[in-house]
Amino acid sequence: MKEADKWYLIFLVCWAIGFTILLFTSVGCGETILSLSKSKLSFWGDASLTNITTYQYTAESVQLDSRLLPGMHYRWIPDTRICVEVEFPPPRPSKPAEKIAPSLKKMISEFGVSKRYDVIIQYYDPARIEEIERRYGLVLRSISCSQRYRGGWVSGDQIMQLAKEENVRAIWPGLQLTGWPPSGVFIDALDPWTKTVGEHIALAKVREALGIDQLKETGRGVIIIISDTGIADHPDITARINKAVTIRMDPCGGHGTHVAGIAAANGKIRGIAPEAEVWDLPIICYNSSAEQLNALVEVSAAATALGKPVVLNMSWGALAEEMKLPESPLAHVVRCLDEMDVVMVAASGNCGGWNSRDECVSKTCFGFRGVAAPAVFPEVISVGAYNIGGKSSLPEICGNMVGTICSFSSWENPTIYGESKPDMDAPGCLGIESLGPGGEYLGMSGTSQAAPAISGLAALLLEA
Repeated sequence: MKEADKWYLIFLVCWAIGFTILLFTSVGCGETILSLSKSKLSFWGDASLTNITTYQYTAESVQLDSRLLPGMHYRWIPDTRICVEVEFPPPRPSKPAEKIAPSLKKMISEFGVSKRYDVIIQYYDPARIEEIERRYGLVLRSISCSQRYRGGWVSGDQIMQLAKEENVRAIWPGLQLTGWPPSGVFIDALDPWTKTVGEHIALAKVREALGIDQLKETGRGVIIIISDTGIADHPDITARINKAVTIRMDPCGGHGTHVAGIAAANGKIRGIAPEAEVWDLPIICYNSSAEQLNALVEVSAAATALGKPVVLNMSWGALAEEMKLPESPLAHVVRCLDEMDVVMVAASGNCGGWNSRDECVSKTCFGFRGVAAPAVFPEVISVGAYNIGGKSSLPEICGNMVGTICSFSSWENPTIYGESKPDMDAPGCLGIESLGPGGEYLGMSGTSQAAPAISGLAALLLEA
């Protein structure tokens, strides 16, 4: 072989190696695709987890078996060596109908334009809000941490007219924490199968499963905010509640009392953090989403102002898909709480995953599957439920054997933020023993019972 041919061959080999490296690294993790089709992106996102959308880049096509969220970085790591990360600014809605959240439009079409709906309106320019609301005769509340979100009760007809306003960015459904479908709360007490008849798991066994009996920490000096249905008077918890600073009102259900007991009961039964300071925030009893969101921020701010570590337990969730989006009012409040250094713990939900059978999940899911907001957000510790003993009342086909994840425990992989949720699991399959109204003791099951176990555990770690 001639010397020139030899060097030419070496050049070709090096060029081929270089091209191969470029091919597999130019779209690697951390790199941005140069030309990605935006035709299927919308402000509200793709509402279906099962849709497979093909996006073209260079000479190749990539199938993304998930949702690409406008305005967010999204990393996809399939079995191949290709990693994708993209970012687009959210498109500005051009038509009035596009400004109304899909689930809110569904409510209006079903119940009519004369009915009033709990909504949150997102504006572009805060300086022009007062003029618009005066014109429509609206009295709305500002949402804490932002001048662009305002909420209250608005008629369907007014919603349609507001969507035509140039300064209106979007009209979101309320959190609907009273259980209205399709935006409902997974309050376990609403489901007959979550109430234990007979057999239940002692709270002492939950402590044993978490391995905390030998710890010296008890949660002393840590505040746990129970945002729920309120805490009823009970000899095992009342002394742990700081009545001077929390919002006291008649509970609108026994769910909050049960959740609080798992986190911090200290009497006949002992919760996970029996000496933590408990703040009662009956968020689910409030009349509007604006009140609920503001209470989350204001009570958390009051707690952090004392200079103590703060854990916020949220054994509830909003089942509207739109609430998962980064521009949603709930996402906005969660980021605000994160900036306050509040440790947020939320139940992942009782709605299973995309392939869960209807008979194996909560009756209050109304067809919803996956992890609901706020548990879906990256800033929140989401908690699923697993079985530490006993036989579930659900059909045998659902599984729920000892040592396995509960069939109803919500999961999502990946979420629209490219993460796997829940972050961790705790006991919750069979009824967990805790407190009930009227000084009683009872068992309830669900991720709502798993979350306060992790909230209590967080309090122990924060004390340490």
